[in-house]
Amino acid sequence: MVQARIKNKRLKIFLTLLLDCSLIRQLKKTNLLKKDKAMKDLISIYKALGLNSTVRPILQYAKVTDDRIQMTNLETTYEIENMIIQLIGNDETVMIHLPTLEKCHKLGFKKMTFTDQKLIDIETGISVDMPKGKLKDYPKDIPVFSDYDITGFIKNEISSEDILKVGQAVAAERSRFAINGLAVYPNGSLAATDGRRLHIKGKVSKDNPVILPQSVIKLAKILQFDAHDAIIETNPESQYAIISGDLGVIGFKLIQGKYPEIHNIIPKKKQDLKMEAAKLLPILKKIKKVHGKNDPNGVVFKKQISWNGINFPFKLPEGINHIFDFTYLIEALEVTKSKYFTVPEDNQIPIKIENDCMIAIITPINIV
Repeated sequence: MVQARIKNKRLKIFLTLLLDCSLIRQLKKTNLLKKDKAMKDLISIYKALGLNSTVRPILQYAKVTDDRIQMTNLETTYEIENMIIQLIGNDETVMIHLPTLEKCHKLGFKKMTFTDQKLIDIETGISVDMPKGKLKDYPKDIPVFSDYDITGFIKNEISSEDILKVGQAVAAERSRFAINGLAVYPNGSLAATDGRRLHIKGKVSKDNPVILPQSVIKLAKILQFDAHDAIIETNPESQYAIISGDLGVIGFKLIQGKYPEIHNIIPKKKQDLKMEAAKLLPILKKIKKVHGKNDPNGVVFKKQISWNGINFPFKLPEGINHIFDFTYLIEALEVTKSKYFTVPEDNQIPIKIENDCMIAIITPINIV
């Protein structure tokens, strides 16, 4: 007897049509992989997690159990349900070779079935041989995050937009592991810093945050989830954090280390010199488009604003003398969407740009 998990009317109709296909009747054990946006996301996530270049071959396989697909790079694990209609053998686990799946995707497979050795296009009958993965080689210490015990975890809403805005400031150097990820505070606030700038979403508490790896930024860009359909669950006592919702479930192995006391970085002194960001940002973006990203000199705030001999129509009072990273300044103005920003007269104090719940801090280049 054919068994299936049918989640809605559309899938029920889809399954009925597939059962009439002679190819399915010929297969002893058959699974159906749905072809939709989630299928494209699966390939993108496979690349984002670096599984296409892994030195551990078994990580190039997705583990399929019942209607759940799981893939992992040991640091980050992605799971999604309801992409599979398993027609026979609900309790069996099958390993899908992701490079082969990507190949089939490029070939245009639309209605796809698979066994543990082949991926087959139902419409054309074309099959692609798939290297068989051994379940015994799959990492045993990776939890099933869909069923993870979240007792004691704190829940907060989270969105791709906030992650991407704040994540721009994450340190690129792997050696600086404590700031090499996204800080998530118990109240749901986010923060990231590379030591020269700081982006904050919300009002950070003085409690210690958990630190998510940089993969959260790559996945947020692919999955594009809103705050109303995604939550993050964190617990400083756990080694994992979980983001779940319509996007699926993502389990992150937390970065171990103490995050900087960013309260000490945020300027406390009132900054009185008010500038119109709406006028400055378009000029900066035009220059960036012409000259590219390489900027060894920075934007100079002295008597007027200038960059590499290009002078902007902004007059400054005597005593102002700052140099700010060109790209940092553009990104800060973009993520905050601030109409105005203020510059401190003291060139030892970072610039602070804020709007609503988004804050960007940039340390002047001339501070040593």
